[in-house]
Amino acid sequence: MEWTFPFEYKEYRFDKPLPETQVLMKIIDQTRPEFMYSLHNGGLCGAYWYISHDLPELYEGFHNSARKEDVPLDLGEPETPFATEFAPAIFSLNGQDEYYDYMEKHTGKPPTLDVGADSHTYASSKADCVTLITELPYFFDPRIEDQSDSDISRREALLTEADQSEAFFEMLEGLLGGIRSYISQDNPFFKLMNPSSPARKERNEAQRKWAMSDPEFEKPAKGSQVFSSFVVSKFYRGLSLGLAVRTCEFELGRLAKEGSNDQEAITKLKAVLQEGLRHLRQYTDELERELNYTVIPIQKLVRIQLECGLLVSNHISKNR
Repeated sequence: MEWTFPFEYKEYRFDKPLPETQVLMKIIDQTRPEFMYSLHNGGLCGAYWYISHDLPELYEGFHNSARKEDVPLDLGEPETPFATEFAPAIFSLNGQDEYYDYMEKHTGKPPTLDVGADSHTYASSKADCVTLITELPYFFDPRIEDQSDSDISRREALLTEADQSEAFFEMLEGLLGGIRSYISQDNPFFKLMNPSSPARKERNEAQRKWAMSDPEFEKPAKGSQVFSSFVVSKFYRGLSLGLAVRTCEFELGRLAKEGSNDQEAITKLKAVLQEGLRHLRQYTDELERELNYTVIPIQKLVRIQLECGLLVSNHISKNR
């Protein structure tokens, strides 16, 4: 239900919060929280944090909570390019208004949006609420913290990533193009990975403009930044390939439940499903060869999450 809170900014308005979101809105209205902890996890990354207030006295504690569990910091490209970096791997928590401005600045037009505000935006309208998000990996590769200079510029790495993303989603669009008429509007997997999504194309355009906008990007990229642009981004794109396979399975399952005899639809869906599985096997085999990853026991992640939450809670109790 995150990103489904009411939101209005410039030319955009979202006013259809989910029932679950409305329940949380009432709780926030009643409690006016001073601290809110939104529990997140990443996939392939290192540890990094978003915090709504700049509280420098906490940052060494955040770092130490990960180090003592042998979880590296994520020193690659930031997930949110317009966030302020308070300290290594610690960033400002930004809302949809900042995203809107970033996209408008780098594409020259309002962004395509279909979501609302986050929980912190709503909570901060009711109280001076500190919100923390601790993003932790399920598995990591040591290159995520490599601070040595690479042999390419940061700009080149970011532009190459944008090119690879565009080529990948063009491939995905070609894969699904012949079955688009058989994909139902309520297919949840297609909604999550629609390769022709205007919003995705706009984000890619904005990344290119962002990479060209600052002379700082002419400097050599760190090893961690190259790893983010070339390998981590490839991993996350692969999730869309998995969703494409699930899209076909969903429609075949729907036809089976309906007792459909539409042999043309069934034949085409099965053919695309097999082609998608072939692409997925090839893709995951490539990632297995390219990665040197370690799976992190869940207990370590729980301890880091808990310690960081307690650090913020203790700070607030002593300073308010």
